[in-house]
Amino acid sequence: MPRAFKASNGRNEYYRCAVRLTAGGRKWVWAKTKREAEDKAIEEERLLGIGLEAAAKTETLTNFMKRFLEHIKPNDDNEYGVSPSVHQDYRYHTEKHIVPALGAKRVREISTRDVDQFLKSKSNIGLAVATVEYMHRVLRRALNFAVDWNVIERNPASARMRTAKRRKAVSSKPDQLKFFTPAQSDIFLAAICGDKFEALFTTALTTGARPSELFGLKWSEVNLDAGRITLMRALHRTKKKKDEPGATWLLRTTKNTGSRRTLSIPDVTVAALHRQQDKIQELKAFVGDDWIEGDFVFPSTKGTPLDVSNVLHRFQKLSVEAGLPKLRFYDLRHTHASLFIAAGMHPKLIAERLGHASIKLTMDTYGHLFEGSDREAADHMDRLFGSKRPAQPDSGKVVPLGRKEKA
Repeated sequence: MPRAFKASNGRNEYYRCAVRLTAGGRKWVWAKTKREAEDKAIEEERLLGIGLEAAAKTETLTNFMKRFLEHIKPNDDNEYGVSPSVHQDYRYHTEKHIVPALGAKRVREISTRDVDQFLKSKSNIGLAVATVEYMHRVLRRALNFAVDWNVIERNPASARMRTAKRRKAVSSKPDQLKFFTPAQSDIFLAAICGDKFEALFTTALTTGARPSELFGLKWSEVNLDAGRITLMRALHRTKKKKDEPGATWLLRTTKNTGSRRTLSIPDVTVAALHRQQDKIQELKAFVGDDWIEGDFVFPSTKGTPLDVSNVLHRFQKLSVEAGLPKLRFYDLRHTHASLFIAAGMHPKLIAERLGHASIKLTMDTYGHLFEGSDREAADHMDRLFGSKRPAQPDSGKVVPLGRKEKA
């Protein structure tokens, strides 16, 4: 057990105690009393024994959050990187809420009570429950890294939130997805014929691909002779601060293996993509040396990735002019799924085509659209067994199975 000794600096007396370092040597801790100095030494040896970094003892949460955000920053070589949109959300909540409230504290000094009071204060100023819960997740994940990096022994944000939560209103109706009906889909295909985004809209409708997957699709992943496209990456827009260096977009391979898939495409899509090839050749000849080659199937007029807002505005303009409802571009994905449901395709096949991680996600999203299929199944049972229904006894009595009614 460490033993403390009285010492003096000429003006004040204090007690100091040696702490044995795991790599050899020793360090000193000081306190006003002998008992306090010995307790501090015992705690220091315990923390060193479980592998906590001595240099991280004085690190503030502000400094640690900078390290954490840099570690998960998205780039092609970072397997731990999150998507640009997630990183932007993490950075926003860190700079707007977490650092102003807790940033001055040392990471090792943050307690579960500190976290609870922080979350409660945010709830008290009227922030939405979802917002408070999100910043809690950000802090919890960051401090999980602090545990893994031997900065702290345990995560004070991992304890269950004990602050009062407002119960979320649960709708009795499923989410109302918006999509084109089969008849409206035919009208839409006719409306986009000859448009500059014809190939993009046609591919979106007939494959159900996510917009980010379409914007990142390259010709090397398209086989028009076989009528197939392979979706294996997505294009993400980065949200950077003013004057912040770096690209405004990032092309990343999807982490979910289910999202990496090869889809068969119908003839209407093959024809549209053939016309798209011709349009790109014309664009290259017109732009000349200013063309930026990226091999994108759906490039801008300079070869760079398309701007999402331009695509959305054009999509909605064409839809309204054709007398169709004003949907989001993403709703073409829902339209694709609804068309297959109407055609009676099995949910597992729809899940695979949409690139869902599991069939559960498909059923949670589109389950209410299968209700008609369930009624059709019952009608089919009636057609099979309706004529074979056993006749009921004339007496009106219920006769137990296996017995005969007495005369």
